[in-house]
Amino acid sequence: MLKMKMTAAALAMLAATGAWAQSRDDIVLDIKQIEEIVNAALPPVIGESNAELVRKLGQAKLGTPLSKSFDIKKVQTAVFGRNAAARAADCDRTKTSAGEADDGECTLTRGTPEGNGAFQLVSFSKNIGNGNIKILKRPASPTEDGLDKWPKPVATKLTDADALGKALAFATETLGLPKGEIPLPPTSSTAGFKLPVRTLALGLGDGEKTTDTIAVQKIVTLQRALEIPEIKDPASGRSLTQVLAPGRAVVVLDDAGVQQVHVANWHELVANPKLDPAQAKSRAQLVREIAQDLADEGLTQISSVKILIGLNDGYPNPDDPNSPQCARCFVIDPSLIVSVTPVAKAERPTQSFGTAGFVRQYSLLNGARQSEEVVGR
Repeated sequence: MLKMKMTAAALAMLAATGAWAQSRDDIVLDIKQIEEIVNAALPPVIGESNAELVRKLGQAKLGTPLSKSFDIKKVQTAVFGRNAAARAADCDRTKTSAGEADDGECTLTRGTPEGNGAFQLVSFSKNIGNGNIKILKRPASPTEDGLDKWPKPVATKLTDADALGKALAFATETLGLPKGEIPLPPTSSTAGFKLPVRTLALGLGDGEKTTDTIAVQKIVTLQRALEIPEIKDPASGRSLTQVLAPGRAVVVLDDAGVQQVHVANWHELVANPKLDPAQAKSRAQLVREIAQDLADEGLTQISSVKILIGLNDGYPNPDDPNSPQCARCFVIDPSLIVSVTPVAKAERPTQSFGTAGFVRQYSLLNGARQSEEVVGR
């Protein structure tokens, strides 16, 4: 198991978080009121001049990319052992008929997804710079009908700390995700941080009555974040040393080992040689842009707004995003991550209705692409 060492600074990204909340559902907001909400939610470190902030975000420390660290033979051995796996016919096709990068995935399987037999799957981006990897290991199940034919579930003995350590080891040593891009909370129970681990439990019972609950698997979420030069938060005095970046890995495991993995959008990032801190947006610009976007979405009743400083990914050459010189790599784009929850309307005592909230990113730079929905974070 990997030794985990982490200080409170590893989660200092939280020092640059802003938030605003509204509890009433009878207030319809106009654009000026929405601007006030956004301004209140913006982190204090966002000022009228953000050139220095953008410069430091552009210097984010990047680990070894998957194009150099991902070893499919190592992954195959971990999933299939010495058994042969069927390889999809299109795995070797990395470009489309138009000569552009193929965003599809190569899939290897053993067994069939239908039926009761054992089934294993490995799937990964043909252009691994896209950063998508999937693994599934399904054991054989009884062929007879009836729950009495199924073996009783086995309770996992894994603690949350054990699961986190094993998931981290698999993600970095087997899949090749860079250790330096995965921040972890302190393992001390007195640190006040909850480990990114959930427990999958099965309820057993007779009819509608649950008589027992068995914890069968642990689900570990590893969020990507990059180290940056220290930025002081003027409000709290704390330091911002890491920011969220595109990429998330979810690992499901039990006492027998890793059973499922889903790595999404762990893009191959590179520093942007064209990054110009002089193009940084001011606080007033960001307030107007975000508020107008919320108003255009029809969000005139807002329950809460939370804003984080983070990184998005941009194309090195927007006019030719599928350039042969960079089949699938992305440049760092300093941004804000905005999470908005609308007010739910209570129509009946037991029901409430409301539009869905969203998480969206806004570039800190003038001339960059505008707001974008966040996927795979």
